[in-house]
Amino acid sequence: MIRDLSLTLRALLRDPTLASGFPELAATDISFDRPSEAFSPTATTIDLFLFDIRENLELKNNEPLAVRTGTGFAISRAPVRVACSYLLTAWPVGGGELALQEHRLLSEALQLLTRFQKIPSAFLQGKLVSQVPALPMLTAKSDGLAEPLEFWTAIGNKLRPSIVVTATIAMDVAAPIAAPEVVTSQLHVGLRSPAGDESLAASAGPPMFRIGGRVSAANAAVSGATVTLVELGLVARTDETGRYQIGSMPSGAYTVRVQKDATIRNASVIVPREPPPITTSTCPRRRGPSGPRPTKSEKELRMPQSYLSPGVYVEEVPANIKPIAGVSTSTPAFIGVVPDRIHLVAKREPTDADAATFKLVDFALTAPAKSPVLISNWTQFTRLFGDLVGDPILDATKDPNPTVNAGHRNLAQAVYRILQQRWQPLLRRPHRRDHRSR
Repeated sequence: MIRDLSLTLRALLRDPTLASGFPELAATDISFDRPSEAFSPTATTIDLFLFDIRENLELKNNEPLAVRTGTGFAISRAPVRVACSYLLTAWPVGGGELALQEHRLLSEALQLLTRFQKIPSAFLQGKLVSQVPALPMLTAKSDGLAEPLEFWTAIGNKLRPSIVVTATIAMDVAAPIAAPEVVTSQLHVGLRSPAGDESLAASAGPPMFRIGGRVSAANAAVSGATVTLVELGLVARTDETGRYQIGSMPSGAYTVRVQKDATIRNASVIVPREPPPITTSTCPRRRGPSGPRPTKSEKELRMPQSYLSPGVYVEEVPANIKPIAGVSTSTPAFIGVVPDRIHLVAKREPTDADAATFKLVDFALTAPAKSPVLISNWTQFTRLFGDLVGDPILDATKDPNPTVNAGHRNLAQAVYRILQQRWQPLLRRPHRRDHRSR
């Protein structure tokens, strides 16, 4: 089917009626080759390179499809909607200003393809002919090619302008299953049994039924015929397909009379009809503690596909109660003891003339004492507790009492010795009263 989609796009771009509106586009060749560095067409070409195939989840349908047939219904799974993305590029050959020729071809292709939100049925090829639903098509969408440079590098060519065209096709995944038509429905109303099971109490009345069928003559539907349940006097009329429904009635034997003009026919029916045997699976069963247990395949076959055919249906309904996901509520806190005033090394590096001198800057803490402080970023921390270095506008060489360490010209070594001399004695002696806990 993907090949048929490619042929459909070729037929759309080669439409003979386009020659008047898009003369240059109508005269080009259409190819589906990979536009690598080795790609070199001999004539002006529009290339449609299929680069992505994935399921279109926005158009996904989980409901089964039921198509009425002459004797019942054909039930099938909904087709898988597959989005196929093509990279459209223009490759002019001959003439002057090839770049401008390329731009004109791209603009004509863009104008043509953006006309159609769905591919017209007249251009469909192969298995796509008469496909339902129609094939949606998106041209030049915003999220078509996320990383163009990486894409062109991966296929081994240089970056060039392109248009992404995405069309969605429907692919059947399984053959339809034939099922008979529902001819009897039952309604039983009453109080639930005191035992708590699914049965009704003994005081409930008898179940009531509705029956239906199809009236035909020589395999042709008879519409407008009168259908009468003789014993109860119930009357119904057939629709354009010859089908009818009549009821409600208790179980028993009845006579159904059909009249169309001067023709009258009678038939005997028993309500309810015996349902035909239902075969679920021929797969072997696993045995558990309480007897045979159906396999997964059997469970899938027993899930309701449609209520249009007689049978016993089991449907699993998810619970309304859903677990509440956990949310992180932890918040880190840091506790430490610092003095009211700390010494920081000036930020400006010394020159060669005064490389041996380094300035210490006093920083007065502005944070409140013995109170927790919420800090959400590094700038807030440095404003309250100081940075790793001092104020950059202060001069590091004009301290009246500089710390001289002439044996070390390396700034890192000097900073290490200053910190060791200033902070190590403070950490060894007990805290003074003017220290504040933060």
